[in-house]
Amino acid sequence: MLFRSLRGEELITGAARKPYQLRFHLHPRVQVSLAQNAAAALLRLPSGSGFRLRVSGGRMDLGEAVYLGRPGEMKRTQHVLVTDVLDGQTNLKWALRREGKR
Repeated sequence: MLFRSLRGEELITGAARKPYQLRFHLHPRVQVSLAQNAAAALLRLPSGSGFRLRVSGGRMDLGEAVYLGRPGEMKRTQHVLVTDVLDGQTNLKWALRREGKR
């Protein structure tokens, strides 16, 4: 049985007013798009299953990445990028929830 939701929390510490970036790297076969004015990312698997990624703060963007799944093999892929500015310590919460097909 596949999960319906997965939640996590990242504690980020450092000097105040310093920018930070958090990346969620994706498999090359996962299609991604931003939704809700970049407040969420929609992930679509080859099977047609979908997931929605949300974070509690920061700005969400998409970026290019490289997938190194097998020795000597490199594939282009994407990542979801979350950026914000530290306030000494930041507790960033995220949630990945299944959409549509069950």
